[in-house]
Parts: sequence; structure tokens; C-alpha cells
Amino acid sequence: GVLWLEEPLGRYEFDTLTRLAAASDLPIAGGENNIGLHEFRLLIDQNCYDVMQPDALVCGGLSLLRKVAGYAQMHHKPIAPHHGGNGFGIAAHLHLCASLANATWLELLQDPPALEVEEFQGLLATPLTPDADGFVRVPEGPGLGVELNERWKRAD
Repeated sequence: GVLWLEEPLGRYEFDTLTRLAAASDLPIAGGENNIGLHEFRLLIDQNCYDVMQPDALVCGGLSLLRKVAGYAQMHHKPIAPHHGGNGFGIAAHLHLCASLANATWLELLQDPPALEVEEFQGLLATPLTPDADGFVRVPEGPGLGVELNERWKRAD
């Protein structure tokens, strides 16, 4: 089945998004290109989206994503953060999502055969890949739990 309709309109079409969300039986998701807490407060206060999708690399960092998640939770909205960057960003988003009560999903760019999640994780020694059921384990090592691929390390 379909879980939601993602980013159906422009990110600043607040009034139209509100009307669409109110009229739709299908949940509306978005926010991956919005920036700053003020934009997410407008999106949440006006009920533009049923599911919030902030991306820490776009919205203002992991701390801001955590604030967005808290504000969304106060309004009974789940978040499903978007991430389209490298493996270090995936690791950071995974750790953050694991700590948030209202994080239901983490969106990773994977559209086989055109785009595999491993393709943009070349910086990592071991890519973070979804299992057969689509789950990715939260890395458990020190820091973010991932290591830099040897070929990217600088020789002294």
C-alpha cells in the first residue's frame, strides 16, 4: 500500500498544502527542503503535512532536527527524516532517529537499479545497507559507529 504522498507541492505553498492535507484521505508528507525552525513551525501549526520529513543537512543540523521532532511530537505528528547525503550523514540520522519517540522511518535514497544506497557511501569502510526487509542497523562503534574508507585517508 501507499503510506503517504510526499512533497506534492512547493515547500512554501503553506495555504495550498493545508487545504490538500485537509481534503486528502492519504497522509501528506514533506519538509525535506525546508530550513529553520520557523518554517517547520508554520508547516506544523498550519497542518500542512501529516508526516514531517526534515533533513539535517538542509534544515539546520541535527540539533535543529531534534527541535523539529519535539515540536512535531507536541502536535502528535510523526517524523520520517529525509537523507540524501553520504554515509556519515546516514549514520548520524540513524542515531538521531533511534533516540526520537516519533521517528517512524528514515528515508534513504535507493532506487535500484538506477541508484543503490551503497553508491553514495564510498567514504565509509563498510556501507550502511538495508537488509532484506528494508531495515538498517544503527552503528554501534565509537562516535557515529562508522569508519572512514582507507582510500580516503590522507597519507602523512
